Amino acid sequence: MMLPTLSTLKTAVLLLPLAIPTAALALPQTAVWRLADAQNHQHQNHQHQSGAGHSHGSLAVPTGTPQPTVNLVVERDRKSGWNLRLTTTNFQFAPEELDKTNRVDSGHAHLFLNGKKIARLYGPWYHLASLPAGKQTLMVELTSNQHNVITVNGQPVIAKVTVDVPAMK
Repeated sequence: MMLPTLSTLKTAVLLLPLAIPTAALALPQTAVWRLADAQNHQHQNHQHQSGAGHSHGSLAVPTGTPQPTVNLVVERDRKSGWNLRLTTTNFQFAPEELDKTNRVDSGHAHLFLNGKKIARLYGPWYHLASLPAGKQTLMVELTSNQHNVITVNGQPVIAKVTVDVPAMK
């Protein structure tokens, strides 16, 4: 029997240890992350290749609907890298609903480093192993289950933080 590899799977579930003290988070020792094939995926009868032009459109929050918000905190990890914490209002992470119902109050987030998408976030915590020296801008945008950028009054729901990363000695 041949075992599937990550290149043959569209999604996989991994258990990764958290680099953050779990007592402070009230989380289990491991967190479940859904690893999606970010280079080439298809859904709803269309395909995309990732890159600068990779876009799925937007999803406007209707007038009178509670508006989602996101806040991003970036902190140096005591051992290595950086810990990112997202807090949201009127929005819940829903990795189990990926590619299903398009809603403005649930989905996932996209993480950008200096304008380039580097990851999908399926929960409020993310660990970056490293950042290049100098001023680095991290941005997250909330997206629907069908990968549409969620907008309020025509503007994407985003949070940005600029970090000054010291050069290694």
